[in-house]
Amino acid sequence: MPRASLRQLLSEVRACRLCEAHLPHGPRPVLR
Repeated sequence: MPRASLRQLLSEVRACRLCEAHLPHGPRPVLR
C-alpha cells in the first residue's frame, strides 16, 4: 500500500465517530 493511501486510511479511521455514543471513554481505534 502506498504511504499516501496508508496516511489517508489512518486519518479516516481516527476521524470516525460512528460508535462514540456507545463507548464510555470515546473512540480509540487500534489497527494491527
